[in-house]
Amino acid sequence: MTASLETLVIAAYVFAASVSIPRPGHEGLITDHELIALAAAQAATGICSDRQFLGVIASLLPGWFAHLPDQTQSSSGSGGDRPR
Repeated sequence: MTASLETLVIAAYVFAASVSIPRPGHEGLITDHELIALAAAQAATGICSDRQFLGVIASLLPGWFAHLPDQTQSSSGSGGDRPR
């Protein structure tokens, strides 16, 4: 599965790099290209939980992403951003 996952992630990254989407503000630690590649990898692995996926992807594709968000940065929602 790793070879096909690698191919899919590369294709998603190249596609994202070929599409120009203007975004206001400063660039973060993770580029839009990397986020799209990570989303494709998450869909391919079938891991629904962002936390579980972020814990696994570094071992599936070691060295591919310079910076992965930690659990406090993922969009899985820790409750801190919910309206009260």
